[in-house]
Amino acid sequence: MMRHMTPIFCWKGLSTRDRELSGHFLTELFGWSQRRQTHPSLGECTVFSKDGEDVAWAVNSADAYCSDLWVQYLKVENVNRAVEKAVRLGATLVHAPETIPGIGQIAVIADATRTTVGLFGPEVPGSRVMETAAGHHGQRRTRGATETVAGH
Repeated sequence: MMRHMTPIFCWKGLSTRDRELSGHFLTELFGWSQRRQTHPSLGECTVFSKDGEDVAWAVNSADAYCSDLWVQYLKVENVNRAVEKAVRLGATLVHAPETIPGIGQIAVIADATRTTVGLFGPEVPGSRVMETAAGHHGQRRTRGATETVAGH
């Protein structure tokens, strides 16, 4: 039996059609600094920091359906198990579990009210690795469909 999870919000990700404009707004509003970074899986992204600590990232959105939104990530021990339990409880899988090499494993789910939340955990050997393509950071949305993640 899986014990109850006590996750905390640990990361914020912004998907935007205009990373430069969003970055300017956020740095002015919150006093964040920003740096451009190229990640093997995410492609080019912006990492925001405050007082030397990374607080969020922004990626260019390639999906007009899901543009310009923040995803709050909850830290969990095992993303695959958390997704499996969430789906059993009626959640919809929005972004299947994927590993971002050197960062961790992520997934996005939507509850019965269609409220989305990200799940973030350590890398899992043998898990699907996020792929990147020109102008796209690897997200494959399955909104409205439930995926089976057993075996990941």
